[in-house]
Amino acid sequence: MHANKKYSHSRFSLLRLVIPFVFVLPATVIIYFQLWWMLAGLLVAGAVIGFLVWKKSFLEKASLYYLLIFSLVFALSVIIRVFVLEIYSIPSSSMENTLYPGDKIIVSKLKYGPRMPASPFEIPWVNLFFYLNAQARERIDKPWWNSRRLTGMKKVERGDVVVFKFPDNKSEHFIKRCVAVPGDTLRIKNGIIFINGHPMPVARGIKRRYELWYADREKAVRLLDSLGINFYPSFTRDGGRFFEITISSKEAERLRRASCTDSLAVKVTSADTVSSAYPWDKEFPWTPENFGPLVIPEKGIGMILDRANFALYRKPLFKFDCDSLKAKKIETTVNSGGRVVYTFKKNYYFMMGDNRYGSNDSRFWGLVPEDYIIGNAVIVLFSTDGKRAFSRIFRTIE
Repeated sequence: MHANKKYSHSRFSLLRLVIPFVFVLPATVIIYFQLWWMLAGLLVAGAVIGFLVWKKSFLEKASLYYLLIFSLVFALSVIIRVFVLEIYSIPSSSMENTLYPGDKIIVSKLKYGPRMPASPFEIPWVNLFFYLNAQARERIDKPWWNSRRLTGMKKVERGDVVVFKFPDNKSEHFIKRCVAVPGDTLRIKNGIIFINGHPMPVARGIKRRYELWYADREKAVRLLDSLGINFYPSFTRDGGRFFEITISSKEAERLRRASCTDSLAVKVTSADTVSSAYPWDKEFPWTPENFGPLVIPEKGIGMILDRANFALYRKPLFKFDCDSLKAKKIETTVNSGGRVVYTFKKNYYFMMGDNRYGSNDSRFWGLVPEDYIIGNAVIVLFSTDGKRAFSRIFRTIE
């Protein structure tokens, strides 16, 4: 009997050790950033722990004790993934040289505020039970209840590396860099991004497609091989020969100084008869390197829609911002030569990959609505790529 009491007392002591970490440490974050939803969660947790402290006899039953521990661990794992952070794997090279295939990254949901699940399929672990139900699976892509985003520390900013649901398929997750926020006017000219008329600074890790005109082919090949840069021989109609390479600004600086280099310039594709970029309309023969101007819609701001610009906003209107009936009425009005002042209900963002030539991003499929944003990529945990396994451990994402 004495041993049993000592055992229950150790459990009670363990709970007392947990309390400072559950309450004291998050309190500073809550007060500073005014995350009152987190305070509500802590109050609930406090009520549960208080009940257990009050009902010490409950902990004397081993079966109930271990059931409690399992339930707390399960609940904590769900809460962390829904409200705090999640781990994602990088599948492609679209964010090189910032992120590489095989990188495992931590995504913070606190910075922009976690978005509440819209269905049980969006709740980690819990969704496994619903996948087994045939009737539930029929509603897998539909919201089961209204959801909203909780208060975060700050809004999405230009330059942030963001994880979001792919606008054309919500079950897929993309990671890109935000280059334009609501209210911005974006334009890309010869590969240079302009925001509100001002050139956006180019991070040294961002990769673009270049044409390397060489003075000595053999030396150029040896140099590119030594730097691990893939190159593709090409030539002009008049016989001029060069390599096409995808490199970062840092690598471009080094190649420009090389004695084997005649010139190095960003490759710019010409506009086709039918546009090769969003909004895929012959009236807007944009390309990935020459794009816009495009005004990024902002929630609550009215925008004049007419025949000249309706194609730019047709997709967000029909898919994200209003019901199809209203969108069709607007389309009918502008197609007949009229004009409509439409007030957008959501904020939108323009995303691009750091590997500018090898990224499927907003230049091709359009804008990202705010409610599709999951969180901010903050750190690389490690990489499954053997060549980078050690160099990628705990690298911050900038």
